[in-house]
Amino acid sequence: MTGRDPKALARLFDADPEAAVLQLLQETGEPMSAIDVKKALQDAGVPKTDADKAWPTVQKRIKVNEHIVTEGPRYRWNRPLTELSPAEALDLLVKGGLSDSEKEALSEVIRGALTEAPAVESNEDSPASDDSGEEAARQRQEAIDAIRKLAELASEVEELIGNETDLPVMMRQVRAFVRRSGLDPVGQAGEETRFDRKKHTPIGGQIRDGAPVIVVRPGYIWKTQDEDVLLGKAVVED
Repeated sequence: MTGRDPKALARLFDADPEAAVLQLLQETGEPMSAIDVKKALQDAGVPKTDADKAWPTVQKRIKVNEHIVTEGPRYRWNRPLTELSPAEALDLLVKGGLSDSEKEALSEVIRGALTEAPAVESNEDSPASDDSGEEAARQRQEAIDAIRKLAELASEVEELIGNETDLPVMMRQVRAFVRRSGLDPVGQAGEETRFDRKKHTPIGGQIRDGAPVIVVRPGYIWKTQDEDVLLGKAVVED
């Protein structure tokens, strides 16, 4: 909620507690438990007694709100599938359990990312006139290779879904693919591990280093000849 008056949420809560919680879930974008919600409200200036008193009524209402998805004891703002990033769309596809229309919508997000990728051409038959030309040709080829890998992964995931592949099998095949592409996963969804702020992003509040956590979504490290690049931290919860 950076860039917004930190007391604005408290003022909204005074006028409409449900609207305040919905706004909080929308801005956070991550699943939040009752404890997470109340803590965020208190951080914004809402008295603890007020948050505790309003929560039972707010909870009943958000459970039936069309924009909220319940994930066990947590609540998440349900963004339209068309607004998801390609990475988020791919993550949902791999998890499975979707309707045909949802699969098609997520596939369109991935196809759109491929379509909107910068156009690149290979000039293998045209020698560069100088060092800058050689660098431009190298960058073009790297872009081609990266887009090709993304296209191959999207195609493979769609094929697995179309064949109604079992989720565990799909997970193994996707992980094998990304490893062949030089990517190493940071954790695995559902895995128990110890919190490391260099590799993990916590959901909700702060987590101390070394505390036991559960991986919600894996991150990835890109291994190159020169260095290991952390492309994304794993999302964890305590």
